[in-house]
Amino acid sequence: MFVLDSDERNVTLELVRRLSSRKAPETQQCDTKDVEFNIQPDMQRNGDFNVTLKMQNTSSETRNIDVHLNVLSCRYTGISTSDLKDTLSALKLEPQESMCARWAWK
Repeated sequence: MFVLDSDERNVTLELVRRLSSRKAPETQQCDTKDVEFNIQPDMQRNGDFNVTLKMQNTSSETRNIDVHLNVLSCRYTGISTSDLKDTLSALKLEPQESMCARWAWK
């Protein structure tokens, strides 16, 4: 068990990131920066895992957003063991609208 923000934990997390066999999905960059995102992961000791994605459209135009969420479990070496979730959602944010999307795994 690691202490939050300990050197050992950070070294292990960096090793997992470097050794992971997953490639990030290709994303299309947008010229405008008027949608704000805030992702909040939450993992419990019993193994439950929750993700909340908060989105805020700060523009005066409607924005279409594609969200690709891929969650997998992996060993401390970074080798993935199983896909927990792989989902793609198309969302529409009206001007000045905010939205929360939530996903949960038991």
